Amino acid sequence: MKRKSLTIVLSLLLIVGIAFAAPNRKGYKQNNDGPRREQRECLLTDAEREAVQDAKRSYEKTVIPMRADVKVLMMDIQDMVTNGKSAKEIAPKLDKLNALKANMASERLDHQVKVRKIVGEEKYKQMHMARKHMGQGRKGKAGKRVKQFKGNGCMDGQGRY
Repeated sequence: MKRKSLTIVLSLLLIVGIAFAAPNRKGYKQNNDGPRREQRECLLTDAEREAVQDAKRSYEKTVIPMRADVKVLMMDIQDMVTNGKSAKEIAPKLDKLNALKANMASERLDHQVKVRKIVGEEKYKQMHMARKHMGQGRKGKAGKRVKQFKGNGCMDGQGRY
């Protein structure tokens, strides 16, 4: 009797868990960004919204290969450090990495200026303030990025940290 009731309870819990984990009726997970995103987007006209999306696409097309190059360079540098290369051998790769990061920062600034020109100074400030205050109201570390240890999670030299 106990085994049968336990089986029924566990199966009901499984069914309820699957039902709540399912996507919404459109087939996508729901976005919790809701009202804040709508508030930011209501500030823009349709033409401005399209122009901002075009600017974002062109920025991403430029920056995505740069991000990949940064990751490759960082892996190369980490491998060189692990293999015991000297600082003189690592310096050229590090200079290249720093130049690439500076170029990415310059592209980001250009993108921000382009968006500000599209939407205007006042709307840009309102959008920035809405985006800036999005994460407020949460307690603790909710919504914040927490660095994860790589490797085995040890800080004794066996894993990367």
